[in-house]
Amino acid sequence: MHIQKLVDWYQTKSNEELVTLAADLAQLTPEAQSALSGELARRRLQLAPQMVEQLSTAKTIPAQVALVGKPPRPYRTTTFIPDVLRVYHSQLWFFLKLIAPAVVGSYITVWYSRLLVHKMTELLFLTHKDSFYTMYPKLLLLGFTRYFISWTLFFFAFGAICVAISQIEAGDIPSLQRSFGEVWKAKKPFLQLCLLLFSFAFMAYEISGFMVAGLLWVCSHMEIYLT
Repeated sequence: MHIQKLVDWYQTKSNEELVTLAADLAQLTPEAQSALSGELARRRLQLAPQMVEQLSTAKTIPAQVALVGKPPRPYRTTTFIPDVLRVYHSQLWFFLKLIAPAVVGSYITVWYSRLLVHKMTELLFLTHKDSFYTMYPKLLLLGFTRYFISWTLFFFAFGAICVAISQIEAGDIPSLQRSFGEVWKAKKPFLQLCLLLFSFAFMAYEISGFMVAGLLWVCSHMEIYLT
């Protein structure tokens, strides 16, 4: 078997399965030994010293005593980006299913809000011009709600992706139910963080809008025309 295929195959295994394979390390080909050792090192896992003697006689090893975590090492860009691409490429369909609810929900929200804005605009032109002052706050609220719903949906999707990546790094098979379930268990602090970050983003957007408006006002008074 090609070395890269071995590497890909070991990446699909759980921590316990890798330790079981390590018990029969002498039975593996040199290429398989190299791929297995590399995967154990990539997960920053090592065999517990007290299990060395047991490795020579046992075919299976209890997972709770078989592994000892190494202290995390800082990532470098040269290794971080390839690892990210590898994880997403190996689980592409799963991550698409994770992000799909947010994409569909945001599309429906944007489409429906645009439909409401179109109807409200038509109504505005058909009624007295003074109704603009009462309808404009509704348009602002509608736009704010649209962005907040879309932000929240993608925020939950990102949280589920983080949970799924932790499952993959732990050697488990990622699950949609578990990924969203872990996020839902912490929904209260999660929503609080979502609202806080959305407030910061909204304030930054408004500040940038005021800055642009101020720049245009200064340019108009100084007769500087931006082309």
